[in-house]
Amino acid sequence: MVLMAILSIGAVSAQDNLSDSSVVGLADDVTQLSDISSQKSVYISPTGDDSGSGSEESPFASLDKAISSINASDNAVIYVSEGVFTGEKNTDLTINLAHTNYGGSLTIQGAGKDKSVFDANDVAQIFKSVSADTVLILKDLKFTHAKAASGSVLNGK
Repeated sequence: MVLMAILSIGAVSAQDNLSDSSVVGLADDVTQLSDISSQKSVYISPTGDDSGSGSEESPFASLDKAISSINASDNAVIYVSEGVFTGEKNTDLTINLAHTNYGGSLTIQGAGKDKSVFDANDVAQIFKSVSADTVLILKDLKFTHAKAASGSVLNGK
């Protein structure tokens, strides 16, 4: 089973900030971000509303809501607007999509270096669990103040 993610990770502490991109997982099969044809686009913004549609005109407020709108067969991109995302629906997130079985993928795309920030306020991790059969690409996101005993930003299971 393979977890692919593009992000800066290493020994991450609660004080570490992650941005830019590097590969975690199998580098041989990573498709260039520009080559991904998006079948589904979802948008989030700090000023959005989780009762919205997730469209560019009516973005969700949380990454949790955006992830829950994705199916395993979707080649989806969640576009994260500029701003700071905090709170329980933007931390302790679980991604359990059987992409390897259904041919999908999930890209979470920020607005640019240090522009789309997920701040866990030193009380939680960002991703609680990412299943091994999820194909996940993180690009141009910053994760800060994440805290957990088993990996402060990402815990793959």
